[in-house]
Amino acid sequence: MNISIYSQNKRKFSKSWRQVFLWTVFGILQFFIPVVCNSAYAQGLQKKVSLTLNSVPITNALRDLQTASGLQINYDGSIFSGQTKVSLHAKNYTVETALKQLLASSNVGFKTAGNNTVVLFKLPPPVSPGRMIGTIVDGSGDPLVGATVIVQGLGKSAMTDSKGNFNIELKAGTYTIDITYISYESQRVTDIKIVDGKSTNLNIAMKASANTLSQVIVTSSYKKASISGLLARQKNASEISNGISAEQIALTPDRNVGESLKRISGVSTINDKFVIVRGIGERYNSATLDGTTLPSTEAQSRSFSFDIIPTAIIDNVVVAKSITPDMNVSFGGGLIQINTKDIPNENFMTIGAGTSINGQSIGKDFLSPKRGKYDYLGFDDGRRSFPKDLYIATSRSPIDDVVAQSKRFTTDNFTLYKYKTIPSQNYQFTIGRLYNLKGGSVRKFGFVGTLNYRNRQDITHIEDTKRGSWYDEFPDKNTGKIYEFNTTWGGLLNMGLQIDQHRFSFRNTVTRVFNNSITRVMGIDVDGDPDGKPDRIRETTIPTFTTLLQNKLTGQHQIQDLKLEWEVARSGINRDDKDMGILTQNLSAEKINGERIFLYDYSQLVEGRSQPASRHNYSNRETHYSWGASVMHPFDFGNVKTTAKIGYFGLQRRAAFHYQIAAMVVDNKTFDQKLRYISIGDRFKPENIGEHGFMYEMDGWDLDYYKGKSRNHAGYLMFDHKYSDQLRLVWGVRADAYKYTEINNPKSDGSIIDFKLPEEPAVRWLPSANLTYSPINTLNIRAAYGKTVIRPEMLENSQFLRYNPTFEGVFGSTGISSTGITSWDLKGEWFPDLGEILSLGAYYKHFDKPAEIYAQATGTYDWQYTLANSAQAKVYGLELEARKNLGFIYDHLLLKNIVVYGNLTMQKGDVVAFVDVQDPETKEYKRVESKQSRSMYGQSPYLINMGMQYIGERLGLNIVFNRSGRKTSFIAVTADETEYEKPRNLLDAQVSYKFINKRLEVKVNAGNILDAVSVFYNNYNSYETNPDAAPGDISDNRRLKPGFSNDFDEGDRVMLRQRFGRTFGTTITYKF
Repeated sequence: MNISIYSQNKRKFSKSWRQVFLWTVFGILQFFIPVVCNSAYAQGLQKKVSLTLNSVPITNALRDLQTASGLQINYDGSIFSGQTKVSLHAKNYTVETALKQLLASSNVGFKTAGNNTVVLFKLPPPVSPGRMIGTIVDGSGDPLVGATVIVQGLGKSAMTDSKGNFNIELKAGTYTIDITYISYESQRVTDIKIVDGKSTNLNIAMKASANTLSQVIVTSSYKKASISGLLARQKNASEISNGISAEQIALTPDRNVGESLKRISGVSTINDKFVIVRGIGERYNSATLDGTTLPSTEAQSRSFSFDIIPTAIIDNVVVAKSITPDMNVSFGGGLIQINTKDIPNENFMTIGAGTSINGQSIGKDFLSPKRGKYDYLGFDDGRRSFPKDLYIATSRSPIDDVVAQSKRFTTDNFTLYKYKTIPSQNYQFTIGRLYNLKGGSVRKFGFVGTLNYRNRQDITHIEDTKRGSWYDEFPDKNTGKIYEFNTTWGGLLNMGLQIDQHRFSFRNTVTRVFNNSITRVMGIDVDGDPDGKPDRIRETTIPTFTTLLQNKLTGQHQIQDLKLEWEVARSGINRDDKDMGILTQNLSAEKINGERIFLYDYSQLVEGRSQPASRHNYSNRETHYSWGASVMHPFDFGNVKTTAKIGYFGLQRRAAFHYQIAAMVVDNKTFDQKLRYISIGDRFKPENIGEHGFMYEMDGWDLDYYKGKSRNHAGYLMFDHKYSDQLRLVWGVRADAYKYTEINNPKSDGSIIDFKLPEEPAVRWLPSANLTYSPINTLNIRAAYGKTVIRPEMLENSQFLRYNPTFEGVFGSTGISSTGITSWDLKGEWFPDLGEILSLGAYYKHFDKPAEIYAQATGTYDWQYTLANSAQAKVYGLELEARKNLGFIYDHLLLKNIVVYGNLTMQKGDVVAFVDVQDPETKEYKRVESKQSRSMYGQSPYLINMGMQYIGERLGLNIVFNRSGRKTSFIAVTADETEYEKPRNLLDAQVSYKFINKRLEVKVNAGNILDAVSVFYNNYNSYETNPDAAPGDISDNRRLKPGFSNDFDEGDRVMLRQRFGRTFGTTITYKF
């Protein structure tokens, strides 16, 4: 043996063995030390403590626990939000249990760090599960109640409620579901992606099974199934309609319904607030909120401001253009049906704030009487209240009584102060909550609430006016401004309860509006200076407080095949015009310090008038109570699937309108002429009120009230026949009984109106029918016929005459009857893809006794505008609508996100009016039909809406163009004095971007980008004397000159030109 080799190997082996031994020991220690430490830690956490804490800050609680346990508890104080308070009642608790209880609501965890140390740390935000929500409908778009939705592989399922809705909570992932319903083909939908914390919408249309014994399952992808469901709801409405759903609204930057309405075919909006349908004016359009008629938000006009309703609470908006018997509202142009959510699909909360500026208003002098303390809150602080218990005080009354009452008017609400116009501001808060209740297959309660605040200050420039008694020979000499201060509150609270096949909802809406409009015009009086120098200033202040409150309780009950629905509702509106003022300054005849100056004018005590100086107080209270019920029952009539619906609706309306007018007067016999030169503010001082100074006269004409009531009862029977998947007929009849009762209705002083309430038929029978033929799934051919009736608003039958500063005249009514409307519609609709449409339609409408505004010159009030019935009117129209995604051009994400849309409405009207003609022999007047051929009041010959929008993951762009044709503003007895509004081009744009996981959205808006001017005119130079006119028939004594039209031609007269300015704004919204 080689000893040297052996010795070397022995040394190597000994060294290697020692290394193996050391590494083995090291490994054992690496394993053993943590076990020992963890054991020690576990023993520390298992130490028992007893501790009682009652609502103490969590930092104090941890300090006390540290003392009681002997452990060191380390943490960064920023991991706790605010001064979180906790309670603990521990008796022989382990430290671990005590820590878990203390940290239960703080999203904070703990771990060991050594034998005697515990470290607290912030946990990541908890991940909320996603939801699959949707609606199951049949081939006609009607909800399927009790359909079963099963998630494959999980055993989770849900049944649809009375509206066909379902809601399933799921973790993030991709799922497949099966939908089953008796007598319908089962459907399987694949590739449904669920994301944590978000809801995935799925809308399914099921097809009736030809063989109920077969077990066919129709399989489709999520996208295809959802498209078919939305198309079913859109294309299978029984009436001719257009609309926009919550899903479609979510793809737009719209914040309120006013912004969304202009995306609907045949609809345009004024300032994103008021609506025109098919070019027909606001009087013949109606609006409902959850099926209940919306009273007007504007004082003494038939219009509703849609911008007070946020899109966050909307389920859908549908504009119906043909009627069915179960509609409890009548219309001539369209019915805007706003449907809100009562039980949300998921919890949500949003807050928003915004501001905007008007280019011609911001930073400019804003003239206004002294503001009240609560004007920014929309409430009066009492400074505008009229004295109580006023009495008649005229020249025939004891002078001491006149003076005593005059001294009670002490507040100066007419001296104009200069404020600076500040940016508009708006704020919005919306919340929705859903609670699933125990017991039953579908039991849940939910509510949606919203609160909006808005304040704006705008200055409108009057560049020319010749209305009323302003001189009309000099252009651009009568100019001024309108200063408008507006505060608006809007609130909504909807609650819903679902108990299996029974659903109840309680809906509540409130709106509070304070609008103070100050109009100041300087110009030349009709009897003024021929040299063209201004000699008159007219100032009008109208502070209006409006409150709208609507409450509605409804129930839906599915009892086997029967569906029972009922409702009760109340709507109330209060309008108060508090201390409205009319003031006139005339250029003095004499010179003061070498110059003629403007002095405030007044009336004589023997004949006090609203003009030149007066103060007014109006109070209007109107309340509607409505109730109704209906029953639906499906059955087979031979091979025809039929649903019968029978129902009743009642409506009671009560209205009262109190008015007080105090004319500023003097007694020339005793008046101190030096007081002519004092300011308007000094005239309210006690020392200047009296027999020697200024007084207020109130005669019997100006201290009175209107009061009336009406009652509607309607019953209807409707049948829905589905002959096949291609052919559907909905028809029926409605019996409508109406009675109006006049309680008090005095005549206004100076009125030239021959007021007489027309007789109404006791019952009107209103048949309607809607036929739909669908040769393929994406094509509809529709035909509709219907009769409807527009009832007068309560105040439209008041004899009171009210001054309007824009028209420089007073408005009143002759007593109008209901307007009967017969409509025929034909329309073709093609839905090539989701959200896309191409349609062409034609319609004809006959109006029996349409109500129109007539203008007539008077000797007392310059011009008087009267609401009166014409004999009849005919309207013919065509509608074209197109909406298309540009992804068909090239398969690129950019083009797929761009949508172009547009709609065109063209119509022609022909009205036959009434006119009083004097017999040349007997000199007596008789009412005959006018020979004028013209459009109807409020009508436009065409309406164009065009737009393009880009909707990306974060970025959104939208451009909208609108042009409305020549609109008939009001009617005059002679054709050359009828007034029209010229067409104008409106261009709006919006850019939006989403930040912070798409929860924060910033929008930048630009309105009226082209700074379009509003021009009203008459055809002063376009008409000539008609030699063929019948004697005494003034309606036919003028005819168009050859080559002229009712468009604005050279030599025609501009009656009002006003400019609103460009508006730029931004809003920020965050969704929790």
